[in-house]
Amino acid sequence: RFAGIGPNYSGGYFLSDFAIIITVIIPYLLVWTLGFLAIGLISFYHKFTDGLIYKVVFQYFKRGIITTTGLSIGLQFLSTIPSTFIGLKLSVLLAIVYILIAFIALGYVFLWIGAKKLIKIETAV
Repeated sequence: RFAGIGPNYSGGYFLSDFAIIITVIIPYLLVWTLGFLAIGLISFYHKFTDGLIYKVVFQYFKRGIITTTGLSIGLQFLSTIPSTFIGLKLSVLLAIVYILIAFIALGYVFLWIGAKKLIKIETAV
């Protein structure tokens, strides 16, 4: 966008609407869709697998993907709504962002634990 939301605020993107759709919106929607598809497929496989160890592994994968995908979407939505943060101090704003990033990192820890357990299973076989 070339214009901001008011006379004192500049636009978040200095692109035409078409360029924003092609370079920002479509890639975000594609990644979000793939994340939700991964959650659905892992949940399906978790539900119908016979091995107890595999159920634990896929539970960690599911938690990790839900956490990282959901909070990434939330962080992206928060960053596109500048009017929400106009009255906040920089320290409060940074605290909010870093807390969200810490929880996203927790999602990656879940993925790491699941991958580590899966490697133990695969190397034992």
